[in-house]
Amino acid sequence: MAWEHLRPEVEKQVLEVLAILDVAPTAVEQVRMARWGHAIPVAAVGFVAAGHADVLRRPIDDRIFFVNQDNWALPAVETCLTEAIAFEPSIRAAALK
Repeated sequence: MAWEHLRPEVEKQVLEVLAILDVAPTAVEQVRMARWGHAIPVAAVGFVAAGHADVLRRPIDDRIFFVNQDNWALPAVETCLTEAIAFEPSIRAAALK
């Protein structure tokens, strides 16, 4: 029931964000809404410098991409958007193969 209650607002916000990013709604195949389904990762000192984020961001076979805030252990929507912008060219190239 919560989903049906929240769905109209989520749809409105997704369309607003897509417009800001200049992405056509038809370019989006799926949107999933979930509460935090796991512990929120928070980076320890040295996490990025040790290369852990680079390992977590590495795609599998250039077909499976991990585009989310967990890659950096920085729980913020801005981190997720930054990852989406960074991975977009690689995802587009993989889709054309």
